[in-house]
Amino acid sequence: ATTTTISVVWTTNEPATAQLKWGLGFTLTNTTAETGFATSHSVVVNGLNPNTVYSIQVTGRDAAGNVYQGPQQTIRTRFF
Repeated sequence: ATTTTISVVWTTNEPATAQLKWGLGFTLTNTTAETGFATSHSVVVNGLNPNTVYSIQVTGRDAAGNVYQGPQQTIRTRFF
C-alpha cells in the first residue's frame, strides 16, 4: 500500500477471472471490474485516503463458473 493506493496480487491454480471487493473500515461496499481468465492476478485501487484502514477480499470464477473467494483481510494505507 501507498498513501492513496492498494495493490493486491494473487495466483490461482487454474485460469480464472479476478475481482477485488473492498471498502472503508470493515465493510466490502465496492467491487472492481472483473478481469479476463488468467492464473496471475493484480488489482490496483487508487484514490484512497492516507493512514486509513480498508478491507479487501479477492474473488472470481473459473471457466466452469465455479466461484472462489479468499478471506476478508484488512490493510492500512500509509501516512504521508
